Amino acid sequence: MAQPKPSLEVAINGSWLLVSWEVLHDFQPFIGGFTLFFWATGTWWIPLLVIVGFWRHVIERVPVTYDPQYWSLVFPLGMYTVATLMFANAIGLPFLLIIPRIAVYIAMLAWFITFSAMLLKLGKFCLAYGRRKTSLATRAH
Repeated sequence: MAQPKPSLEVAINGSWLLVSWEVLHDFQPFIGGFTLFFWATGTWWIPLLVIVGFWRHVIERVPVTYDPQYWSLVFPLGMYTVATLMFANAIGLPFLLIIPRIAVYIAMLAWFITFSAMLLKLGKFCLAYGRRKTSLATRAH
C-alpha cells in the first residue's frame, strides 16, 4: 500500500531548509511552496487511510488482527505530526500547531495499540509453540 512517508520526509526537510540555511534566503518562496505541496500531499493521505480502513474492517468485515504491516500505518502518523510541527514553525502559521497537539496523542495511541497487539500475538505464538513442543516430547517417550 502506498504511504505518505516520502512526501512527509520532503516536508520535514523543506521546513528545515527554510529555517536553517540563510544562503537559501532567495529561494525561500520556492522551497516554501514545494514544502507546502508535499505537506498537503501527506495531509491528503490521512483521511484516505481512514476511509480504506473503515471500508476494509466495517464494510468488508475483515477481522482486525495483528499484522506487521500495521506498523506502516503507525509510522506515518508520527512523521505527519513532526512534519506539521516543523512546517508550521518554519512558515510562521501558528494556527496549524493545533494539528500536532492532537496528532501526537493519536500517533501514540496507534503505536500503543499496535505494540500491544504484537505482544499479544507473540505471547500466543510462544504458548502454542511450548504446547506443541511439550506434546511432541511426551509422544517420544
